[in-house]
Amino acid sequence: MEIYASGEAPRLRDARRFFAATGGLRSAVGRLFGTFFVGISEARVAIALGAARGALRGDALIVLERDEIAMVDTCSELWAIPGPDGGLQRAEFRFIDLHLSQSRSDALLRAVERGPKLPSGIYPVSLPQPGVLRLVWDGPGIHVHPDLDVALALLESRSPRAVHPDPEARAWQELSDHELGERILRLYDAGRFGEAVSILRARDVEREPRST
Repeated sequence: MEIYASGEAPRLRDARRFFAATGGLRSAVGRLFGTFFVGISEARVAIALGAARGALRGDALIVLERDEIAMVDTCSELWAIPGPDGGLQRAEFRFIDLHLSQSRSDALLRAVERGPKLPSGIYPVSLPQPGVLRLVWDGPGIHVHPDLDVALALLESRSPRAVHPDPEARAWQELSDHELGERILRLYDAGRFGEAVSILRARDVEREPRST
């Protein structure tokens, strides 16, 4: 793993030179202009924070050998972000998590904290826990190419994908309050109001104090 701090990253003017300087990367996995640029090859993955249209601003550059990525995973989070009317609106963001075999968490945290931040308050590259590097890949105002499934397929060519049980197959009694809230929101968003209300009523009955 190589981590170049702000001002130490190679001064590059285009994507081809960026690939050459990071070990012959051949394909861009993701681009979020003005925020980050990800390149991938069979040998390594490079993440340039602050890249804009193929040029580097001089923010942090993180280069990972492929065998340093023990596992890849995805997750989603609901955030309250500023809406067009000046209030708040609910929005879902999707992420790719790179689980690292060598964490170097302090150095990674310093690098990502110096990176750009989205208007929603989300860091496009973050360290949610030691040894996990998180890349935002989908959400309001985010334009990353290719889509998340294609990016995962490229990463999975060398790193296994985490396997999770289907949360919808679990009974609502097994869910945490956070998980239950997310299920209710998904049901409402899908127009399945009756199911959402039934679960809420059953939960309220379950939590009612029983008389002795």
